[in-house]
Amino acid sequence: MRREKLNMATPAAAAAGHGRYVLDDQVGYLLRVALQRHTAIFTTRMIEGLTQTQFAALAMLAEAAPVRRTISAG
Repeated sequence: MRREKLNMATPAAAAAGHGRYVLDDQVGYLLRVALQRHTAIFTTRMIEGLTQTQFAALAMLAEAAPVRRTISAG
């Protein structure tokens, strides 16, 4: 789905002769769109409502050295 591009020249761009400001071409905008898409895909595929942060924490724990799961008496 493609929107109509925002045709707005910023004062600095107009003075420098760079043309118009196109929102769809801005790196910050493209990163935000990519992040939203990734979040939507992640959310639909993750089990039991696990968030991205929780998943990352569990993945780091899994990569860490084995943890003893028993408590020694004594």
